[in-house]
Amino acid sequence: MTLEIFNKYESEVRGYIRSFPTIFDKSKMAEIWDESGKRYVDFFAGAGALNY
Repeated sequence: MTLEIFNKYESEVRGYIRSFPTIFDKSKMAEIWDESGKRYVDFFAGAGALNY
């Protein structure tokens, strides 16, 4: 895949976040934990995994 094709597809995909500086250690259902044990709730409901 060339960079031109990648950029075309990337411009047509809804992006919620581009980067997240946290490293996640574990997950369960809609909860995820970072390396220090801080808990987050996944409000994106798998939107990235579903590609929309």
